[in-house]
Amino acid sequence: MNTWYKLVLLQFWFFIALPICGGVLVGVLGPAGVPIYALLFWLWCWEIIAYLNYRAARQLEFVSLLQAAGANNLPLEAFLQAYLDDRPHKDMYRFWTGVLLFFVFPGYYWIHRQRSFDKRLERLVWMLQSGIPLDLAIAAVPGIVPRETALAVAVGQFTDDLPESLRRLPDRQLTTVWVDLLVRLGYPLFIMIQLVGIVSFLSVFIMPKFEKIFMDFKLRLPFLTELFMSISRFGTRYWWLEAFAMFMVLVAFNLFLFISHVRWHFPFLGGFYRSYLRGEFLILLGQMLESRKPLPEILNRVLHSQLLPAVMQVRVRGLRNDIAQGKSLPESLYRNGLATQSMQALIVSAEKANNLTWALREIGDSQSRHAARTLHRLALIALPIAILLCAVVVGFVAVSMFTPLLSIIESFSAMK
Repeated sequence: MNTWYKLVLLQFWFFIALPICGGVLVGVLGPAGVPIYALLFWLWCWEIIAYLNYRAARQLEFVSLLQAAGANNLPLEAFLQAYLDDRPHKDMYRFWTGVLLFFVFPGYYWIHRQRSFDKRLERLVWMLQSGIPLDLAIAAVPGIVPRETALAVAVGQFTDDLPESLRRLPDRQLTTVWVDLLVRLGYPLFIMIQLVGIVSFLSVFIMPKFEKIFMDFKLRLPFLTELFMSISRFGTRYWWLEAFAMFMVLVAFNLFLFISHVRWHFPFLGGFYRSYLRGEFLILLGQMLESRKPLPEILNRVLHSQLLPAVMQVRVRGLRNDIAQGKSLPESLYRNGLATQSMQALIVSAEKANNLTWALREIGDSQSRHAARTLHRLALIALPIAILLCAVVVGFVAVSMFTPLLSIIESFSAMK
């Protein structure tokens, strides 16, 4: 199953199927369906987060195995087979895995057994033992490594220096950082969704009663309560506008998720994406130039791997055409957006100093690592800021609800 298909299915589940499931539970069980629905919702969210972290950890573990085998000149297929034999296979491990996966839907464990990471690794080992090259075997077993690692393996096969290619991988790959950012923002987003439900309940059932009581006693509602009521009335009156805004946010999220051209030009986050991809390309270009093969052949090999995002495929194709027309490499890199103006100046200087391959690797390494580290730091900062915003909203709602009660108590005290 393709990654984009899984993501679309996941969004369909959370935005359409899950609300319908909640409605059915409440309709059948009454108020008791609400805690059951909340428990299932938390379980599904936890399982998704656990899956993303487990998948990233297993992929990183596999990369470490490749690096260890390459550094010690060990036969890769025997090394991986020994690792597989050492994996847990006890009945209790299978039992607890089946219990946890039961909440995805009954019987999912049997699907998982055929598509688990260990099964994918077994297929990879079998292909290596059959004589298939590592880069082709990885391409035939999706999900075993991130795209960056698959590209590094392809470059290592081309230059006959796989350990060096894997050593050049960034400490934090962009896919892992995106997952980290999404997981950190998921918790406050869930709180905000719950707050919307609570505010809707207060606006429909509680605030009209407060308003009627204050009108009967000829009292004025507190300012914060009036502000809360105005906001809730605006939301009720223009609910279609809110639904449209949420729909547009969902569309923008999907465009960002699935179309690399959108990610390249996306405000703010696009800068990190461009920097990371430029760095990644310059690293592999520097490594492949060390093989002393013609530059057009190198670029054709990169394009043939189909491991670059679509936005980079277009730019690398433009670079290949410019090189074929006799243009210089630094100028062509800048012209096709594969290097900034400051990078172009450094590459020109390195070319004159006959130190081009080293300069390309170092510039690319600095760019990709800086982009991944900065985005990771922003993910660390985003969580407390989002929680603080949630706390502000909760405080506003709480004060708006309790100040009318205090006003009524003070009025009764004054009457006495």
